[in-house]
Amino acid sequence: MADSWSGKVAVLADPHFHDTGAGHAYGLGERDCFRSLAESTASTRVFNEGGAALVRALDILVERGVRLVMIAGDLTDDGQAPNWRASSDLLDSYSQRHDMRFFLTPGNHDQWFGDGKPLRQEMVRSDGTTFVVSGDRSHETAHFAPEMFQIGQADVLNYASGFGLCRHRDDLHWESPFGTSDALENRIGLLYRTGLDPIEAPDLSYLVEPVEGLWILAIDANVYLPDANGWRDFAAEGWIAVLRHKAWLLDWIRDVSRRARESGIQLMCMSHFPVCDVLDGVPRGLAERVMPTLDVARALAHTRMGLHFSGHWNINRTGLQTVGNDWLVNVAVPSTASFPAAFKLVDVQETQARIETLRLGSVPGFDAAFEHYLAEQPMTPLAQTGDYDSFLAQHFAGLIGQRYLVHDWPEEFSASLENCTLADMLFRIGAYVPTTCSVIPMRLAVEDYYALEQGGQLAGVPTERLAVYRSFDVSASIQGTESERRLYLGLTCYSRTHPDDSFVVDLLDGHCQKKPA
Repeated sequence: MADSWSGKVAVLADPHFHDTGAGHAYGLGERDCFRSLAESTASTRVFNEGGAALVRALDILVERGVRLVMIAGDLTDDGQAPNWRASSDLLDSYSQRHDMRFFLTPGNHDQWFGDGKPLRQEMVRSDGTTFVVSGDRSHETAHFAPEMFQIGQADVLNYASGFGLCRHRDDLHWESPFGTSDALENRIGLLYRTGLDPIEAPDLSYLVEPVEGLWILAIDANVYLPDANGWRDFAAEGWIAVLRHKAWLLDWIRDVSRRARESGIQLMCMSHFPVCDVLDGVPRGLAERVMPTLDVARALAHTRMGLHFSGHWNINRTGLQTVGNDWLVNVAVPSTASFPAAFKLVDVQETQARIETLRLGSVPGFDAAFEHYLAEQPMTPLAQTGDYDSFLAQHFAGLIGQRYLVHDWPEEFSASLENCTLADMLFRIGAYVPTTCSVIPMRLAVEDYYALEQGGQLAGVPTERLAVYRSFDVSASIQGTESERRLYLGLTCYSRTHPDDSFVVDLLDGHCQKKPA
């Protein structure tokens, strides 16, 4: 039996690396390749700043002497070859200079089914004019660039084989769900469909032992199936789709977990999508993405994978599911390219994982696109920010008003926010009304709702408002509209959730507690 491994492993998620110097690769006639401010402000992540943020995260790890790094998907912006080349070159340089090892699982933005698909993105010139770059020649008004194309699943290994997806010369053990061959032709699984024949598709899951006594299990949770428009990506369903279409992965996960326990090996698991609800059961409203159902979480808990790290949602949260003696802790890792810009450092000990959430702090070069932004929109407050945290906070505030309130809530609810306070809503729904609620505008309460949902304990909500939300009764029988009940429940649950900043996971029973000061 191997000795129980102890050491530190970092977990990043969703760097979304966009190479701002790839202009020549797209035939732009210049090196600069900046996404437009208009597209950036409409997206849940920033584009032009992601590369500098990833470099800063890696430099923090170098400073701390961390050599093992897991990346839970979406390394690249949208799976374009120039971004794959630049991001893999960056990781390779840190491997060579600092003896680091990287382990990647593909996210839904890293590739598409089969041979891939053309993309369409808006860029901005130094004079502020915007133009579209397309990988589809039929877009007559766009600049055609063959490399504006999301690569296919098979091509991922051309760029990322050195990041766990294939066997490395130093690995003590490596396998896939299909055996010990890392060749793509030997890593084809069946996707099952109700009433239809199954189809074959690559699966890039793997298990690796990079150092004696530590196993890293990286699960490919992507599902693509044909539909009337070609192919459909099931990222909005995540693990719900995995259990429906390739449930055979659970048998392999269960077997890996058993072997790890019997051998005394520490097991760290990751996939791009969360394996249990990390949003405390708060309804999603009109949003399309959904959390795993209780049945899905229970099925995964029974595999006894234990501790799992996820990305995709760009949130900093922790979820817990127990079924008898089986347990599942999902650590949702925030993106380095969106608020609150952080990642996880895991100090693995014999029977516990001590998890620290590291903020990026100062990010040199994050403002490289600011002159282009000001040329495009001279009054934009984003280009007036002096640091990366402020930039992302401003970007996030814009998202709440321009995207979330528009798409996640009924129009009548959003329209009512400007004219009432939180106390007004609490009175309407028959809930207890703390006196301080009369000075909290409803719009501010909604902003806190999203900050807590995405940032968790990194949300930055003032302690006095947190105290108000924590005074709400989660078991209270309340009236009101569905949206009002959702807001009440969200503020109640998000303000008192599982620890997600600095905490300890007991690897024997899954208990999570805030790390002692």
